Amino acid sequence: MINFKNFLLMILSLITIYLIGILGYIYIENYSLMDAIYMTAITISTVGFSELKPLSLSGKIFTIFLIFIGISFVLYSVSVIVKFILEGELNKYLKGVKVKSKINNLSNHIIICGAGRTGYRIIEQYVKSNENFVVIESDIEKIKVLESTLGNNILILNEDATKDETLIEAGIERAKALVAVLSSDAENLFLSLSAKSLNNKISVITRALDLHSEKKLKKAGADYVISPLSIAADKIVKITAQKNINKFIDYITESGVDELKVEFIDIPKNSKLVNKTLLEAKIPQKTSLIVVGIEENNKIKLNPTSTSLINPNSKLLVFGKKEQIKKLENLIKG
Repeated sequence: MINFKNFLLMILSLITIYLIGILGYIYIENYSLMDAIYMTAITISTVGFSELKPLSLSGKIFTIFLIFIGISFVLYSVSVIVKFILEGELNKYLKGVKVKSKINNLSNHIIICGAGRTGYRIIEQYVKSNENFVVIESDIEKIKVLESTLGNNILILNEDATKDETLIEAGIERAKALVAVLSSDAENLFLSLSAKSLNNKISVITRALDLHSEKKLKKAGADYVISPLSIAADKIVKITAQKNINKFIDYITESGVDELKVEFIDIPKNSKLVNKTLLEAKIPQKTSLIVVGIEENNKIKLNPTSTSLINPNSKLLVFGKKEQIKKLENLIKG
């Protein structure tokens, strides 16, 4: 299999051989430019036409060299070009150009680095929620699994995620978040550093396979560090100590991201809900949402009472379905 860079290199080599032939006939046989072009063409192609004028000894030696090198390379080039087209490499290159064009039009998207078991589940959820995202994965076999199971419309870069040029190609300057789930903590740490250096406003979420790596990843710029070991340990404790809470968490998880959500909803100062109590706002009655908390000045008041006041520029932490949250947003707008 040949990639597009090697294909271009082969074309450039062919052009170089042709130029050597032209220059050789000009300097050795004192041909004009047009005669040198013609002589080189019939020599490399071996069409059998005779030379324009008798060649000198040096000219004959040069012609033998040009025939030997030229015909070998031309035959090889033709076979490679045919193989390039028949194996679908040309289609892959064109698809890559199309993917990069789509990425250039993205903004406020998510970059997922790694498509292993964890990355696959993340990508699967983003596909279901119609989130704008780009996947970076260097393993072609993992990409094939993604495309065969989740569709060919996923924007995937088959490159090394730890390289700055790859992150720039994925539109990191315009992205809102980067998810680092590469195969080692060292790679995720390096990726966190690179991401923050290219966009210090981006939110970096990374996985820590080793508990001792969490602090290092935080220092490297990761905003959120998820440890599978910690999550597993916490869940075991909840199973043994708080069975009802565990059942509730499992219910939310099994319902799917499109069913139940927990979200912060902004309350602008011009909203009709401002300066009303929760009792007066009647949010559960009008939207069927559960108000879990109210955030003001970066502090969250959980389980607010009916007399809790909704102040301007605060946020409501609500729990419910997507369409119910939409009703609340419309209610806020009046």
